[in-house]
Amino acid sequence: MKIFANALNRFGVAVFMVGSLISYMGCLDDSSDNTDSDSEAVDGDNFDNENIQYGSFTDPRDGHVYKTVKIGDLVWMAENLNYDDGESLCYEDSPDSCAKYGRLYTWLQATAAYEVWSGEDRPSPACPEGWRLPEQKDFYNFRYVVEDPSAIGTALKSKKGWSKNGNGTNVLGFNALPAGYWDPSTKEEYSPFRGAGTSAWFWTSDRNSSNQYIADWMNLDADSSRMIVSSNVIMDKSVGISVRCIQKDEADVPVAQVLDFVIDSITDKRDGRTYKTVTIGSQTWMAENLNYKMDQGGSGSNSYCYNDSPDSCAIYGRLYTWAGVMENICPEGWHVPTKMEWKHFYRAIGGSSTIMGHFLSSEVFNVMSAGIKWGEYAIDGANDGYINIGSSSYFWTATEYSIDYAYSWSSYKEREISEDVRSKVNAMSVRCIKD
Repeated sequence: MKIFANALNRFGVAVFMVGSLISYMGCLDDSSDNTDSDSEAVDGDNFDNENIQYGSFTDPRDGHVYKTVKIGDLVWMAENLNYDDGESLCYEDSPDSCAKYGRLYTWLQATAAYEVWSGEDRPSPACPEGWRLPEQKDFYNFRYVVEDPSAIGTALKSKKGWSKNGNGTNVLGFNALPAGYWDPSTKEEYSPFRGAGTSAWFWTSDRNSSNQYIADWMNLDADSSRMIVSSNVIMDKSVGISVRCIQKDEADVPVAQVLDFVIDSITDKRDGRTYKTVTIGSQTWMAENLNYKMDQGGSGSNSYCYNDSPDSCAIYGRLYTWAGVMENICPEGWHVPTKMEWKHFYRAIGGSSTIMGHFLSSEVFNVMSAGIKWGEYAIDGANDGYINIGSSSYFWTATEYSIDYAYSWSSYKEREISEDVRSKVNAMSVRCIKD
C-alpha cells in the first residue's frame, strides 16, 4: 500500500506493531475463525430495537447510506465507516466483509494527519464532511448514559454476530460488530487479518503524547462486558481497525482567532456586588466567578465557600451544585452559559485549549483555581470533599448530559481548558454570560 511506502520514505522507519499490543490482541483472538452461528447474522437483525430511534445519513462521496443514532447529545454513525479511499482494506480482502463490517483504516488514513501528508498531497480524513473521528472523551462519556458502567461493552455490542457467547444488548443503539483488525507486521506464514467475530477496535483522533507512531483507540471483546479505551496498551498507527464518525456541531468548525475585547462592569442589584465584564466577539462574560449567596438550607445547600470559609468566597467566588445553577442564579439579564456558548467562546479565542488556557489565566478573564466540592463521595485527605484549590478550575454549563450528569469546562493551573461531564451533586464555579 502506498501509505506505508510513503511513511517509510518520510521517517526512515519500518512499519511495526508494538509488542505489548500483539500479545494483548493474541490473548483476545485464539482464532480469527472461532465463530458461532450468530456470527453470520445480517446487520438488519441488530437494528431491530423498538427502544432506539435510528436516523440515516447518505455519504455524498459514494452514496452509501448509514444508520445514525443519538447517544447523549452526540449523533453517531450506528455502522462502521465503509468508504473506499483507495488505501483502506476489507477483512481478508473480501468485499463481503466490507459489506458486513465496514472497512479497516490506519490512523493516518482515518485522520489524514500531517505526519505523512502536507500541502496538496494531503487527502481528506476518512469521515465525510460534517463528521469527525471520536475523541477519547466521547467514548468515555458512554459511562454516563448506561445503568451499569462496568458493562458498557455489553451495551455497545450488537445483539448478534459475536462468537464465544459474546453478543451484547445494543441498548444504546451503537451496534458494535466484531470486525477484527489488520496487522501489517504479522509473519508471512500467518494472515494479517485477525479477530473477526471476537473483537472490535475503533480509532480516536487522539495521538499519544509520548510517541509519534502510536495513537489511542477503543476496544470491545467477546470475552468481556467492559469497554477499554487505550488503557496501558499502545496501538501502532499502521494497524488497520474500524472507524465510527460523529456528526459535528457548528462549534466544531475552527474560526479565526478574535483578540479584540472590551472591559466593562456590572452591578448585581440583589446584593450590590460589582463584577468586571469582558466582551469577546458577540459575547459578554463576567470576568469574575459568581459570588451570589443563595439561601442555605442545611443539607439542601446548593452553594458553598471553599472549606466553608468566607475568605475563600471573597477571593474565588462561590461553588454551586447544578441544582443551584438551575435556580436562575445569575443577575437579571444574565444567565449560566450553555455548552454551545462555551464552545463559541472557545472558537472566538482561537479554538485551541492551550491558547484558551493562557487567555483564561490573564487579567482579562481572570480565572482563579477555585477548586471543587465533590458531592459524590468522600476523598481521602479532603475536607468535606473540597479539593484542588490553587490547581484547578471547574465551571458549570446549563446543558444537561443525563439525569445525573451535566456538561462542564475545566482548567488545570489556568493552562489548558477542556469540556467534560460531571456529576450534578458536585459544587463548582459559575461564570455568567449576558442575555
